[in-house]
Amino acid sequence: KLASFTPTESSGQINKEAAVTVTMFTGIYLICNLPFFVNQTLVTVTEAFYSYPGPLFSPKFMYWYSWPIFKILFTVLNATLNPMLYYCRMAGMREWITNL
Repeated sequence: KLASFTPTESSGQINKEAAVTVTMFTGIYLICNLPFFVNQTLVTVTEAFYSYPGPLFSPKFMYWYSWPIFKILFTVLNATLNPMLYYCRMAGMREWITNL
């Protein structure tokens, strides 16, 4: 049983905790994906005004590693942080994992 509800908990408190948890998930998602969105915007602008790779992506590091770092690494980071956040925020999840 992942979700546990006791009659003493008020629905307002539960809603507040749920809102905080959703806000934390949204913040982690944005932090992990914002570098990729900025990188894609820069690639699009560079392609529109210069011939690719242009001045910004001329360094070999930016040309070869910007996509793997910003998309793959940060996506894996997000996928790693989500279960940790579930474990920290949900008592039912902690109980379930400790009972495995």
